[in-house]
Order: sequence, then structure tokens, then C-alpha cells
Amino acid sequence: MTLERSRPEILTPPRRPPACCTQQTITAGPQVAAKTRQKHDHPSQAWRISCRRRTAAERLNAAIKDTAVNSIDRGWIRLMGVTPLMLWLACLMAIRNQRILLAWEKQQQDNARPAAIQPRARKRRRTSLAAPAAGPP
Repeated sequence: MTLERSRPEILTPPRRPPACCTQQTITAGPQVAAKTRQKHDHPSQAWRISCRRRTAAERLNAAIKDTAVNSIDRGWIRLMGVTPLMLWLACLMAIRNQRILLAWEKQQQDNARPAAIQPRARKRRRTSLAAPAAGPP
């Protein structure tokens, strides 16, 4: 492959080119792209807490878009204007929150169930490799 002829060529390169032309890596200080940097260091506890918030928000969005339960797909509902759509979404969020609360209450009841009601573990059969089972005489 060749370069286009419209690209400029360096016919006489400098004897000592700048470092940006010769080195393979560069080091950027904290002031470079400070606006787009992460707020917390990657493996820290604060980063994990912040990442969990995003995960929870994405999980909520996925639950709202789940077509088995609710659906906000394009073309599913024909409401015109911002007000009816916001009212519909508010109702959808209220229903979703009720479902989350019901699932949580059920989990709390299951956890509070006494151990006596839970099925007992099956006992293992005793097996002995030393004495083979006697067959019919």
C-alpha cells in the first residue's frame, strides 16, 4: 500500500527529531483530560460503590424494557406529547417498584421460616468396600 500523493512528505528530516516523534509511549499528567477522568481510582472501595450504582440503574432499565413483564418498545404505545408519556412512565415505575417490594417481602418470609419446616437432609447409605455384599447361596 502506498500513501496518497496529496499527503505532505518530509524530504529533509531534522537531525534530532522531537521526543514525540521518536518515543513509543508518553506520560500524561493529572491536568490532561481532567474533565473526563474517573472520579475514583479503579480498584478502590469508592469506585466499587460508584460502579454498583451504575449497575443498579442499568438493571432497572433492563427490567423496565423486559417484554415479558412490561414493554416500552417503540411502537408499543401511541401517546402523543411529553405529559402523557411521563404519566405512563411514572405508572410503569410505580408498578415495577411494587413488584420489587413484593419479591423482597417474599424473600424475607422465606428467610424467616423456621428450620423445622424446611425439609431434612437425606441420610447417606453406609457402604463398605472391605466386605463385599453377600450374594445368594
